[in-house]
Amino acid sequence: MDNVSWKRIQKLRQSYLDAQGYLPDYWQDDELLQAYDETLAQRIRWKWRAVLEGLPVDLQDLPPTIVDWGCGTGGATRELLSRDESQSHFKHILFLDRSSRAVKFASQKVKVEYPNISIQAKKGDEPYLLLVSHVFSELPAEELKKLLPLLSRAKFILWVESGRRLESRRLSALREDLRATHEFLAPCPHQGLCGMLVPAQEENWCHFKAPVPREVHHSAFWRECSKQL
Repeated sequence: MDNVSWKRIQKLRQSYLDAQGYLPDYWQDDELLQAYDETLAQRIRWKWRAVLEGLPVDLQDLPPTIVDWGCGTGGATRELLSRDESQSHFKHILFLDRSSRAVKFASQKVKVEYPNISIQAKKGDEPYLLLVSHVFSELPAEELKKLLPLLSRAKFILWVESGRRLESRRLSALREDLRATHEFLAPCPHQGLCGMLVPAQEENWCHFKAPVPREVHHSAFWRECSKQL
């Protein structure tokens, strides 16, 4: 990437780190989306890879319809699709994002990489797998309420956030809201109150580290990315 793209990614990353609950739509053009997809989105995909490798159900048990909420460049969906060895299980994808530019970008990426999958314009009545990725740093409480119906109707939910305390504790609180409608598979399979929400645990939080792919350590691009970011 050129110096201009690196500077834009640096600015975007800092806005994520500084966010206190809401960010305006920052997808100004496809060039920024592409730069993000090559850098920050790839690092998020490493997290998704770790989650999917540890998933206690077979991919074939998941619904063939994917709803990717707050999709960005569609990295979560594309990582999931890359795990489908048969390339035939998942049939339909609905990308949802406040940015129509991001939805279009993610849809085009999937059309190129997985041309047999149908991109939907709206959700039907079929069971669906809901993917949510790294949204809490810019998701105010009133916007979360709008997401709850989609959560409650989902057959399966896969949700990945950053390992920071604020996002983790918000996710633990949301887990509590979903106890009445969903069975928890991972990372905590128990169906009781999250241990982080009991008294005297206010300063603690649940988080895991995703391994960096081995090939990254031998990549000139990722050395440059590490230096820039």
